[in-house]
Amino acid sequence: MSKLIFIFLGIVAILAIGFFLLWPKYQKFNELRVNLGNKELELQYVQDYYAKNEKLFEDLQEYQGQISKIELALPDDSSFAAISLINFIGNASSKSNLNLKELKSFSVTSPTPLAQTSGAPAQPSSKIKNILVDFTVSGSYFNLKNFIDALENSAKIIEVENLSFKTEKEEAAPSIDLKVKTFSY
Repeated sequence: MSKLIFIFLGIVAILAIGFFLLWPKYQKFNELRVNLGNKELELQYVQDYYAKNEKLFEDLQEYQGQISKIELALPDDSSFAAISLINFIGNASSKSNLNLKELKSFSVTSPTPLAQTSGAPAQPSSKIKNILVDFTVSGSYFNLKNFIDALENSAKIIEVENLSFKTEKEEAAPSIDLKVKTFSY
């Protein structure tokens, strides 16, 4: 009988050791296995994300010509955009047979946000800047029409803000004051 008690106590001891020592290790193993499955799934999502981004990049490469036109129309350097606009005005006026008499001023400003009503959410500040150029040209109406057509057909976004005529008796062609606006971000 004492042999049976020792066997029984031995089995109980083995089961207790298994329960207290091996069971936590088994649960840790299961937890690590679940974490590994989650990490593999997360890795798959990341790989899919980068594969989609790579495909989008390849697709965008096909449209590089159109993207460069957009960058030309809305440049990201305001000082370069102002100088480029002044250069474009000089070239377009000479091609249209207008005499560029005077560059009065140019300015780079941020647009003013619209007035907010009470309770309305705040408007995000715009990164787009306005570039205004004020200048005087002289020439005929048809030359002015050609010049404005050149402004409208350029790749840049150019708006004529103000246009006024002045005639002086000693001049054969009227002076035309123009204020144009373009944008940069």
